[in-house]
Amino acid sequence: MLKLQSDVCDEELVHNVCRTGVKVLVVVEGINDIEFLRRISRILHADEDSLPDLEELETSGNLVFLPVGGSELEKWIHRLGPLKIPEFHLYDRDTSPLTEEHQGAVDAINRRPGCIAALTGQRHLENYIHPEALRRVRGLHVAYGPEDDVAELVARRTYDLLGGTHPWQTIPSRKRRQMKHRAKRWLNTEVVDAMTPALLAEQDPAGDVPLSQEIPLKILLINNHGGGWADFIEVPAATTVAELFTQKMGTAQPENYLIRVNRLPVSPDQVLQENDRVSITSTRIEGAAA
Repeated sequence: MLKLQSDVCDEELVHNVCRTGVKVLVVVEGINDIEFLRRISRILHADEDSLPDLEELETSGNLVFLPVGGSELEKWIHRLGPLKIPEFHLYDRDTSPLTEEHQGAVDAINRRPGCIAALTGQRHLENYIHPEALRRVRGLHVAYGPEDDVAELVARRTYDLLGGTHPWQTIPSRKRRQMKHRAKRWLNTEVVDAMTPALLAEQDPAGDVPLSQEIPLKILLINNHGGGWADFIEVPAATTVAELFTQKMGTAQPENYLIRVNRLPVSPDQVLQENDRVSITSTRIEGAAA
């Protein structure tokens, strides 16, 4: 498993990804987003095993999180393309004008094959943390909605309870940022750990937390039927050989064709993987069945 040495990924990490056999890149703005997704996916997976446990996928080397920072997202629209690894990008909706900037990056990424990008429906991922989880962990009663800066509200409330003697707005901005940063850390770790599927459902009625989105796979399909052709195509994750045959060959009978994946005969229920080479050849062509 690749380990992050800082809050934002660097060139060394990106290059190391090329040598790991990673199946998907999950691109977010920062390390706190990664902590949220690791933890909330573990909680949801324990309740419904059809949902992915992102931390488990990361540990097994199938997934790598890349925190790219939120200030220059446009640099990451095409930067990872040469790796030829499926990508999922999740960015904060935030507030205008950042909302429009982030949406522009999302739209551009979604035009790339093998990539999915989305904005959070609420302002930040912290907005999906139920206030009840905050109360249980820290004893804080803080009310907030989808548009609020939760980390700042929590930092301000904590400051007041600890006996802060100056009005919040008179504190130097650097000090306020530090308190907010600390609040984001424990909100996305220990407070998320106190979440439950029921609390998330209540806090996220629109079902925004996008843990069940499927990233399509890219495969090379070689059809030797008739004039023959070959092309890279995208298929949904978990597509089997039989499903691909039905999609591309319609009512043709599978028993009349030899299907190879990576030059080897396979069973109809084999699940396709990224970059598989699939050939479909009629057994009526001389030598095809040899």
